[in-house]
Amino acid sequence: MKRLLLFALSAVLLVACNKTDQEAPSIAWPANPKFAVFELGAGGDATISLNAPAKIESATLALGLGDYSMLANNYISIASNQGTSNKAPVFDIVDDSKVALFLTGSGMAAGTALRGQTMSSLNLEAILTAILANQQTMPNDINFTVDIKLTDASGRSVAKLAKFHYTVPPAVSWGDNPDFAVVDLNSYSPAKPGPSSINVSAPGKIQDLKVKLEFGAAPELEKYISNRTTDKGLVIDLINDPLAEDSFKFPSPKVISGKTAVKLDFSFIYGLIPDLSASTNVFTVEVVDGNGKSCSAQLKFKK
Repeated sequence: MKRLLLFALSAVLLVACNKTDQEAPSIAWPANPKFAVFELGAGGDATISLNAPAKIESATLALGLGDYSMLANNYISIASNQGTSNKAPVFDIVDDSKVALFLTGSGMAAGTALRGQTMSSLNLEAILTAILANQQTMPNDINFTVDIKLTDASGRSVAKLAKFHYTVPPAVSWGDNPDFAVVDLNSYSPAKPGPSSINVSAPGKIQDLKVKLEFGAAPELEKYISNRTTDKGLVIDLINDPLAEDSFKFPSPKVISGKTAVKLDFSFIYGLIPDLSASTNVFTVEVVDGNGKSCSAQLKFKK
């Protein structure tokens, strides 16, 4: 008899525990279930889901923004939640009207209407990007965190820490022609070449680098390029086409791939000046880094 009673009691407790577990609040990141470090601006999905079967009571985001903490204060009305040089700002998703206005303006659910709901979602990258939007010169290799806390109507809470990293995107600069002005080839000659040194930087490491001659260039230049690419096209693939190094004197793939900086010399075009008909010749330099971030720039040579 005692065994039967103990078995029945155990079954009741097991059901109660399972019910409690099923009703406990939870925070999930479907695209990143292990909450691994997320690279800002790399095209990933930083949408988290908030689930509270017993209904949402409160939700907060403590923003670890470092030197940029005070920027978040523009969106916080609760004084005690504002950030300082040594205190992280806190977004009260439910009870701070200014936070709610900021988030709903970005297409996210927030405000007192969220209380009593059983689920919601937040795009953490969109939040961070909006806060940092006017910072045009953020340095490379910065880390941010978002400490998420969700509490349900029964007082149960759950917390998760999301980690973010920022790498400066690739960039292309023209040392002798910083404004990328059109170069008039009629002012130069093979003996006295003009600006030609292009600098490519990619703190996230170069993964792909191409030089494309746009249509509309001098037929002689189009033929020159197509005769020196493996696929006979107008795109010079500096990583995957071995002809690029020998034909144009560009760096070899091993000098480019995985590196953070490389210099491209376009002086070959000056040697072609006598052969070119009147034209505007446009090259597009395209670079992609290891994070999937990219940039492009156009070089224009007019004959």
